[in-house]
Amino acid sequence: TVLDVNDNAPYFTDDNAEIYVHEVTMVNEKITRINVTDLDFGINASVSFRIISQSPENIVSIGTTSGDLKLLQAVDFEANSNTYSIVVEVSDNGTPSLSSSQVFNLIIVDDNDNVPIFSNPVLQRVVYISSSVESGDVIFIATATDADSGINGQILYSLQSAS
Repeated sequence: TVLDVNDNAPYFTDDNAEIYVHEVTMVNEKITRINVTDLDFGINASVSFRIISQSPENIVSIGTTSGDLKLLQAVDFEANSNTYSIVVEVSDNGTPSLSSSQVFNLIIVDDNDNVPIFSNPVLQRVVYISSSVESGDVIFIATATDADSGINGQILYSLQSAS
């Protein structure tokens, strides 16, 4: 009879240590699964996960046996840091227990979750045009900002006819 000796530490199989999370992700939603492999057999290949450190604290949790990473706090691209650092450790259940750890960067992705805001907000704007206005004259300037970034923060203006 050949018995397995716990001579292999579990290792992370994901080459990419960056995890992208959209800012509209719900709290307690699974964001990814951390994948590992242990070349031993039986109990020596059975693994447990834990988070060694994270900044800020309690931003995510990890399933002890599944490696499922879940969001514990709402994230906002515009209000907080856009990158968080998480150190995950995986240990096998052999004797002696072997382990390895990896740093993951949680990168928050901007979503179109903010509405444009006019600099001079009004519900309805009526512009009266003098009969002396010529083609090409400026009759009104509207300005707005959007807290989103990139294409999500671009503002398109249009004129609509009165009802």
